[in-house]
Formats: sequence, structure tokens, C-alpha cells
Amino acid sequence: MESMGERLKRLRIENNLTQENVGKAIGVQKAAVNKYEKGNVENIKRTTIMKLAKLYNVKPSYILCLEEEKKENEEIKLSEHEIKLIKEYRNHPEMQAGIDKMLDIKPGKTIAEDLDETIPQINRAFNLSGI
Repeated sequence: MESMGERLKRLRIENNLTQENVGKAIGVQKAAVNKYEKGNVENIKRTTIMKLAKLYNVKPSYILCLEEEKKENEEIKLSEHEIKLIKEYRNHPEMQAGIDKMLDIKPGKTIAEDLDETIPQINRAFNLSGI
């Protein structure tokens, strides 16, 4: 099982942040972040835990290794720039395939394709094929 320090370091790396970035975001020095990640601080302030959870968009209990489910909620917070990018992507379907390829994104199924697969599965599960 992952220690709290290991978890903090992994979250920082997953979010492409430096210890200095994290320190500035939560109001501590880089050295404090380093100590948190090395497990050299036993009692991190509750306010610091809350700031870390908010920064990484996880539950405070996840930071504390009290549970494995890390997401606070399924809501994704987007910046104005990200919203503009999404709108432009949607407004230019002729460019979407190229953008997907550039970002190595495999297109998902359309709703119709998903239904075409799901309905027969439901029919088989409930023995409704003759209806």
C-alpha cells in the first residue's frame, strides 16, 4: 500500500507540477513539500490537506490514504481557455480527425453504435429476443 508521501509525490507528478509549484499553490515552501513527500512530517495541518485535495481534485481522505477512490467528484473544472478549445473543436468537425490523431485519441463509439451493441445484450439478458 502506498504511503501518504508516495501518494503526494505521485499526484504531483501526474499533474505535471514541481515541488515549487505545489508549495506556491498551497502556501508553503518547496522544502515543506519535499518533507511531505518523504514522509518526514507526521502531522500535516488540516488546512494544508484541504488545499492539497483541492489542488489535485481528490478527496482529503484520499490524500491521507484512508481510501483508494481518489476523485472528489466526477465534475471536471475547465478553464476559459479549455472551454474555448472544446467549442472550437466542436465547431470544426473537418479538423477533428487530425486533432485526434495528433493527440493519439481513439474516437469513441457514437450513441447509435453503442445502442446497436447494447440492445441485443439487454434482449439476451432478459430473454426478449422474440419481442
